[in-house]
Amino acid sequence: MSATYVQPTLAEFTTILDGFVAIQLPRVREIVLAKRVDVDGQALSLRVFTSLDPNGLGRDCGKDAIRVEIFVRTSDGTIKRVGGTKRVNRTDGWQERLLERVAAWKNQLGPSCPQCGLPMVERKSKSGKFYGCCGFPKCKGTRNV
Repeated sequence: MSATYVQPTLAEFTTILDGFVAIQLPRVREIVLAKRVDVDGQALSLRVFTSLDPNGLGRDCGKDAIRVEIFVRTSDGTIKRVGGTKRVNRTDGWQERLLERVAAWKNQLGPSCPQCGLPMVERKSKSGKFYGCCGFPKCKGTRNV
């Protein structure tokens, strides 16, 4: 049984995503909804990339999917991605799957950096997995997984 492709609307997104507001990001050609969240005193931006263009129209089937991602602003003003969930396909039931991803956003974060307090991101090296500060290269804090 194949899933039925659906065309979400901006109204549907804003109805189910309480507290999110639309933001315009440079070089991003889709509507992004964002909400500020705090973890251990650190302000993060929880963003939902909607796959809707600025006119509120969805892209063609298979061209994109809905994504939930987490960002932080470092001390030098740089915006860094610190986590994200797997995509939500635009098929029947997308609203429930999106709400599950939004509710579970904290599971995408690593621990706080022991040197600067920013969130850490899981990384891979020849020696295996480890957490590295998202503020790299300015901060070189690491922690074992």
